[in-house]
Amino acid sequence: MIPPPPMSRPRAVRLAQARGEADANEVLRAFMSHKEWLAPIQLFEGAEVSAARKVSLGPRTQVPNDEVWIFSEQGTAIQATRNGILLGTYVSGVRGDALFRRLPEVASYVVVNGGGYDEDRLDFDRSGFDRLIGWAEAISFERAVVGTAAWEQQPELLARMRALESWYIPLFADGRMIAKAGHDGFQQPSVACTTPDSYNGFVNMLEPELRQQVRRMVVNGEGLCAEITRQTQVDALYLNPFGPGPSVTIPRHVFDLVRRAGPPPRPSIPAPR
Repeated sequence: MIPPPPMSRPRAVRLAQARGEADANEVLRAFMSHKEWLAPIQLFEGAEVSAARKVSLGPRTQVPNDEVWIFSEQGTAIQATRNGILLGTYVSGVRGDALFRRLPEVASYVVVNGGGYDEDRLDFDRSGFDRLIGWAEAISFERAVVGTAAWEQQPELLARMRALESWYIPLFADGRMIAKAGHDGFQQPSVACTTPDSYNGFVNMLEPELRQQVRRMVVNGEGLCAEITRQTQVDALYLNPFGPGPSVTIPRHVFDLVRRAGPPPRPSIPAPR
């Protein structure tokens, strides 16, 4: 028997989940953060196709029209073809956050690492697409926000902040946001998180007595702006203090810009680098 190929991060975490050693949030972060996905060429448009790195995985595809099969590494895709699955032409080196933002436009069913090694496979139907999109948007925002300084010159980033469906905010029982006084020179930079795992990472670092007082609020981008307006003591937002998402401090005035931001542009799949 041919041994499995070297493991990508998504594949390793997926197998760890099957053993009870990783949870769904870890799997989804690994999926969205991975930069070497293989996806069928039909997902790509115009300039995206011409710039793409193409891989032949059969003379044609036998995957049903309403399904999209994607692979976390080429070796797993090749194993699917050895098992008799015809996949057609694929593009390699695709970023996960861009890919998973595009998939719901073209498919009603997504198969990850299908046809190769049974233990690798993971399927998503439309009932799971909102969660995929939410994670993809969050990771895309995390990629873009690192190192940002001139917020006024970042209209797309501001639009993404407003469009995010889920911001995770730890609150005291009386409704106050939790602040890390003095961080980055701000008096009351209050904590918010971009994903559930970053929220859990923060709350789990609190002292047990304090942890019991905390409740979670989940709001969209407009709700986040409204909450910051309500919490007049807040002079900055401190994102993801303990990871795994990037830790960034955003001054309060930026949320006036976020509130006025327009819709984000349609997701594109950047050319592999």
